[in-house]
Amino acid sequence: GIRHVNTLTPDAKFILLLRHPVERDFSHIRMIARNRFGDDLEKLSNNELEKFFLEAADHTGVSERSDYQSIIENWESIVGKERILILFYDEISEQPLNVLEKACNHIGVPYDSALFQNASSKVFPGFEASLADDLHDKLKTRHSSTIKYINDNFGRDWL
Repeated sequence: GIRHVNTLTPDAKFILLLRHPVERDFSHIRMIARNRFGDDLEKLSNNELEKFFLEAADHTGVSERSDYQSIIENWESIVGKERILILFYDEISEQPLNVLEKACNHIGVPYDSALFQNASSKVFPGFEASLADDLHDKLKTRHSSTIKYINDNFGRDWL
């Protein structure tokens, strides 16, 4: 994994883009639903969809991809803090050019806003679904320590 990447590219710079873990998990769960049900997804009732979402939330791959403290600590222990730029997903929609400028500066390439004229365009919208309160509460409870870690260490205000 990380050690192999570091061995192959010892001078590489890395960008870690973090999304609020509840939103990240829900996006992942929607992707799992789309992959499992395909076009039949639209035929599911709200109750069937919510039941599937709650079950999918317990899939191991969903929660471990939002364990940002472990992910950050693993990467930093191998490649060092100075080679990692941590950015936040919500900044892309709020300040896309600022995010791109930070990324360019981090990897050492000149930033030119003219190259990013479509930076505010949505590229791959997923299917829309609302996050039910019970699933939201389940995910928020699961990720309470991650949310606290990000808020405390990166000055975020994730609720």
